[in-house]
Amino acid sequence: MDERGEITEFALVAPLILLILIGLVNFALAGYASAAAQQAAAFGARRGSVAQANAGAVAVAEAQAMLQHIRVGSYQVRLLAPGGVPGSVLAVEVRWRVPNFFKRFPGLFNRDFEGRAVAFFRQEGW
Repeated sequence: MDERGEITEFALVAPLILLILIGLVNFALAGYASAAAQQAAAFGARRGSVAQANAGAVAVAEAQAMLQHIRVGSYQVRLLAPGGVPGSVLAVEVRWRVPNFFKRFPGLFNRDFEGRAVAFFRQEGW
C-alpha cells in the first residue's frame, strides 16, 4: 500500500477517534458524578433519619462530608424536607455539575452536564 494513502487515512480517522474518546471520558465523568451524588444523598438522608436531634442539619452535613473527597465536578446539597418528628419524611437533594469538554466547539453540547439526586427516608424515633 502507498505510504501517502496511509498517512491520509490516518489524518482523516485520527480526529474522529479522538473526538469519540473525549466524548466517552466526558460521559463517564457525568455518570460518576451522578452516582456519587445519589450515594451522598442517600447517605445523608439515612444518617439524618436516625439522628436524635437536628435531623436536617445532620443529613446535610453528612452528605457534604461524603462529597468532600470527590474530585469530579461540583455539588450543592439542599434539604427538601426536614424530618425531625418520628414518622415524618426527611429528604436530601444533591445537585451536580460536570464540565463539558465539547463546550468550546460551536454547536456541540453548549452547556455543562448537570443533574440532581434526591433521597427520602422516614424519620426514626424511639
